[in-house]
Amino acid sequence: MLSMRSNHSIYGGFTLLELMIVVGVVIILGALTPMLVSGPILDRQMYNTAAQLQQDLLLVQNQALTHSSGGPIAGSTRYLMRLYLGDNAFAFETTETYVPLGTSVPLPGTGVVVRTMPSIFGFPASFGNPASLASVTTLGPTGWSAGTATDYVDVVFDNQGLAYWSVNGGSFTQMTGSIMITNSSTSKRIQVTVSVIGRVSTAWVPGYK
Repeated sequence: MLSMRSNHSIYGGFTLLELMIVVGVVIILGALTPMLVSGPILDRQMYNTAAQLQQDLLLVQNQALTHSSGGPIAGSTRYLMRLYLGDNAFAFETTETYVPLGTSVPLPGTGVVVRTMPSIFGFPASFGNPASLASVTTLGPTGWSAGTATDYVDVVFDNQGLAYWSVNGGSFTQMTGSIMITNSSTSKRIQVTVSVIGRVSTAWVPGYK
């Protein structure tokens, strides 16, 4: 005599109702994915990352002020921040003892903090460095631009809080610098700017929020 199994019928270990619930959850998550990578959630993630970069720059600047770093003009590159543009990461020194940063992203350790951004947003260079978009730009009397740099850019402060910039280990120049963070399609853009007098600020690029 055949026994009937209604509520206990299984398909690969799941009841029909359980399978329907799982499929429904997958469909809902699929519908939410565009919001996670392009909507308000992404805006908040990008802004928080830019704000963290701003705070880290202020920390480096404060260390230089506290310990009276002479800056690169005086031959000092203590408390340096290095932006690894193609690797979508940055690192900085936090101790008075000089801790050299290499040309590739270092491991975090004593005196060195490393921050890596997610794959959905970060430095434009990590997305192929679009020709029309600079990862880092500086607007000074020489008109120098690091927009084509895909390796690394350094920022260091002197004992007055003034910022100096260098590309790929080149000479340092004192001027205003803006660090760009975008999503992968570059439709959203936010900048962290260090002014010529050392003021650090964060703002969305008009028309790209």
